[in-house]
Amino acid sequence: MNRKKFIQSVGLLAASTPVNNALHSTNSEDIHNDLMEQSKTKFLNRNQVFHSDDEKKEPLKEPLEPLWAADEIRWKKIRKNYPKTPGIINLENGYFSHQSWSTLNKHLDFEFDINVETSRFMRTQQQNEIEKARVSFAQFLQIPTEQLAFARNTTESLNTVIMGFPWQSGDEVIIGDQDYGSMVEAFEQVSARFGVIIKKAAVPQQWQIQLTQNSPQEYEESLSAAYTELISDKTKMVHVTDLINLTGQVVPTARIAADVKGINPNIMVVADAAHSLAHTLGPFNYSFSHLLSAGVDAVGGSLHKWLCNPIGVGFLIVKPNWIEKIWPLMGDTGIAKNNIRKFEHQGTRPIQSLQTISTAINQHETIGSESKLTRLQYLKLTWMGIKQGPVERALFGEIKLPAKWEKLHNQIIDLSTLTNNEGKNKIRIFGQPVIILNESADGNGLILQNTKAAVPRLGNESSTSVLKNSNLGIKMLPTLPQNLYYYQGAIATVSVEGYSPAQLAKKLLDEFGIYTVAIDHPRVKGVRVTPHLSSSFEDCFRLNQALAKLAK
Repeated sequence: MNRKKFIQSVGLLAASTPVNNALHSTNSEDIHNDLMEQSKTKFLNRNQVFHSDDEKKEPLKEPLEPLWAADEIRWKKIRKNYPKTPGIINLENGYFSHQSWSTLNKHLDFEFDINVETSRFMRTQQQNEIEKARVSFAQFLQIPTEQLAFARNTTESLNTVIMGFPWQSGDEVIIGDQDYGSMVEAFEQVSARFGVIIKKAAVPQQWQIQLTQNSPQEYEESLSAAYTELISDKTKMVHVTDLINLTGQVVPTARIAADVKGINPNIMVVADAAHSLAHTLGPFNYSFSHLLSAGVDAVGGSLHKWLCNPIGVGFLIVKPNWIEKIWPLMGDTGIAKNNIRKFEHQGTRPIQSLQTISTAINQHETIGSESKLTRLQYLKLTWMGIKQGPVERALFGEIKLPAKWEKLHNQIIDLSTLTNNEGKNKIRIFGQPVIILNESADGNGLILQNTKAAVPRLGNESSTSVLKNSNLGIKMLPTLPQNLYYYQGAIATVSVEGYSPAQLAKKLLDEFGIYTVAIDHPRVKGVRVTPHLSSSFEDCFRLNQALAKLAK
């Protein structure tokens, strides 16, 4: 966006609005509406500021046919609906996601209205707009509206639960050793303040688990045991990160919650779902209801990450039996103690970001959950240098690229093959996916484990179909089976021998124009790479080549 032109275009409003005609009216309401409409018409012309005539974006139409992840021609049309950072390749989309043009324009519309109406809007329309947003988002999550509160981000929503829990000195809480830093600090504060004892579960990283025929079950059991083996009669809360922001690993939160409740139903299970929303696929697609049914008591997350909503909206889900027990983060004596809205006392806040939720949901559903995730997985495999075998083709689609991309595809380097003089890997990837397929009941299926592919768990009938069709080269439906379960998201972290995380991030940006973020964690060190729907095959190819060059 040309900021100068934008400011100039908005500045013309005062000069160009025919105020005199409006003032001839004796009805103040007519004057208000007339001026509002004229000003808004001018403001809506800002579209010419965002795009040149040959770059104007067409909004996505609903519904889209399912998209093969490798169909660069069709995904190029999707990419055009998202802004791109000028001058660099941005592969750090884990902090938050940019909005689509449609969502951004809708957000600006709402912001304009509020900026003109000011306190009149806040005093007469604000609460109604909040309730409309609550209904829309609760339907998307498939949960009751009376269990949903809005916050400004995941940190705030989970701090509400962590700080508001009725702790006693000597109580114990179990957290993961790869939980998000802000959550760890929150627990450290309640430890210092109330004398709570923190126990850290050593969460197995997916690629460290020895998989066998029963690999999905073993994976879930292994991660669940890391938490449940720490439970004592003093345990009051278990905090689980649903998708680890360091590596993209999906934790079987539902299984952990069920096992915890089986030991002690009074333990509160809290889930950090900051990166799960509109990203991963669970057994009930994007519904959070399965987490609640399994035993999770509270879930916090953000809408400005993978749902691509404007910054400043988080959510908190709390089961009814816990709402009254949790103190709100900010005092509110005017709302009943058993009303979820008591957690929403935030003072003046950007309501326009709440109003935009339904548009962001529509954009997400237009693309499709499965198409979105498989595309992100495909981009992830591209920068890692994992070329597509028969199973991957069944999941992502046959690779039939135009000549330009076909040439690049043939040049992809498998980063796992680059070794030093001692035969050790020069590049290490935290988040390299593993595919898990169940053997079919009729014995005609095949078990693949520890292979470099996507990471779905397919049911018996589906796995047989995938393997048979892929081996025969038959093109399958690009939509994935309903019982798909992903254990990995789009995120991964990579390190190169001889570079610290900060050095590697700087090198990639300064020499190759690729933006990532340095991760220096006790268990994960490197730069985090997070592609987005605005990322292209070529973007990820360039990262692949840059990493290979630095490893030589």
